[in-house]
Amino acid sequence: MDSQLQTKVFQWSNDEIQSQLPINPNEVATIVMKLYGEADFLDLGGVGENIFPNSLTSNYPSRVGSPVPNAQTSLPTQSSNPQNSLSSGLLVNRTSGSFRSTNSQATSWSAPISIMPPSRGRQIEAQLLIRYSGGMGKEMHCRQSTLQMNLELLPSVSITHWDVLPAEIPSQLYLVLDITNLTNEEMDFHYASSKHILIESKESCRVPVPLDRCPFTAAPAKIEEDTLEPKSISTGASTNSLELMCSDHLTKNVDLRWHLLQSNIAGKASVKGITLSQTMMDIVRMSPLNWEVSVNKQCIKPQEEYNCIAGECLSLGVAVRNHLDRPLHKLCLSVQFYQDYNNGVLNYKLDNRVATAGNNKIVLATLLESAKAFHECTVVFLTPGEYKIDIQCSTSEPILDEAPVIRDNEPSAQTCAGEVSHIWRFIPPVA
Repeated sequence: MDSQLQTKVFQWSNDEIQSQLPINPNEVATIVMKLYGEADFLDLGGVGENIFPNSLTSNYPSRVGSPVPNAQTSLPTQSSNPQNSLSSGLLVNRTSGSFRSTNSQATSWSAPISIMPPSRGRQIEAQLLIRYSGGMGKEMHCRQSTLQMNLELLPSVSITHWDVLPAEIPSQLYLVLDITNLTNEEMDFHYASSKHILIESKESCRVPVPLDRCPFTAAPAKIEEDTLEPKSISTGASTNSLELMCSDHLTKNVDLRWHLLQSNIAGKASVKGITLSQTMMDIVRMSPLNWEVSVNKQCIKPQEEYNCIAGECLSLGVAVRNHLDRPLHKLCLSVQFYQDYNNGVLNYKLDNRVATAGNNKIVLATLLESAKAFHECTVVFLTPGEYKIDIQCSTSEPILDEAPVIRDNEPSAQTCAGEVSHIWRFIPPVA
């Protein structure tokens, strides 16, 4: 056990001990020691190629984890139907803020996710060494006593999969977690303010944790090779300063608490050491672009729907502004129409339903600081229905907050041709 973990598991107050000294004859001094069940709640289930639930090539929205029989794996998306909406179903309509983790169809988040993993309890053997002296000659002689302690840390909560999704407003996101109750009791799990869920023993559920996105102006974490310690028992330490910054942002803002109803035991769970793919980091971190979307010269605000008649010719305008203090290079601005069936299936094959005039993808060689780029195309919807627009801007160059340090014995890393480093989307999609 390392010293950092040791100080978290075994806690006592030196000031309280010193206040009882010296011990008078025939009196007793009491040392109060608190034992804290420090644990790593992240569980990958198997570290391999599929370490990230979604990848750079995943569609929007992404999935959490891998398909499991009799489990709901696809995530609901924003919809005008309040019964199918993510925000309406969990954040607005549920005035009580709680529900039970059964296989009911009342909410698409309440179905069990995966089979209970084996118990991951840990055995800790420790020796408490107490040195004491008193009376004549105490400066040169002392006695010591050793107390053997055997602790068993029983598992409580395990986070088996995670993902991040854009929220209904550009400044927020959802951290989606697959939570497993590893105890033999029913658990009341709190994952947001006034939001909690009852998880049966040995069952799993999926919860969306609403969070604010990390400001783009936040400085990436500094990495010191000599002091770098593993952030997670399962995942190990990250060497990416941007990933560390996003991971720390999630760790500081996520408040997960659990309470066992039968034994009245309570505790906290943490996402410390959470690993993120590049796609996840682009969602966690605020976009460096300011978006302006208009239809027929009418500005479209977030969560606003636009109604039109089939066959009507619409002019779609997209403007992006760089609010960084440095230029952006090799930007690709694209516009795609799709239909969301509200069951995790997105249909981008709309050749017989949507006709566009003009380019739906343009390349910007350079976008200077505070500069603005505008693109416009014409679209006609041939059949009635509900359509959404996926507006995104990508770049093949990494966005660095400071100049990289290149050592003499290391070759400089160059981005491969056609490789996408960052993808920023207009959130939420225009409906």
